[in-house]
Amino acid sequence: MNTPNFIAMQFNWLSLVVVRVGLMEIKEVPPVKTKPLRSVCYARVSTADKQHPEAQTAELRHYCAAREWPIIEEITDKGFSGGTGPDQRPGLARLMALARARKVDVIVVTKLDRLFRSLKHLVAVLD
Repeated sequence: MNTPNFIAMQFNWLSLVVVRVGLMEIKEVPPVKTKPLRSVCYARVSTADKQHPEAQTAELRHYCAAREWPIIEEITDKGFSGGTGPDQRPGLARLMALARARKVDVIVVTKLDRLFRSLKHLVAVLD
């Protein structure tokens, strides 16, 4: 049985793609022809001096390129925990502004906890 290596969620007109699920990582992303979706890539690291978001952004670029999704913007928050709300994270605030203005079709993250610690919190913000 094949298990998916990503999760896609639909919230009204906006999609959220989580590239890694649990311990699974995408080693090779097979090309998938889909309608070009305007994407925004979001990366977050908890410590600004010890962690680097480049590994996350490289993986997100690769994922979007395999689907031929243009990346409208790459957004990174450094030094913020997942429990910090969008009003305290400048990158997340920018991401939410793009989503509310409908300037993007899909938000792409490596793991759900890059956005929020709980799905309940995410749904409440997107609602």
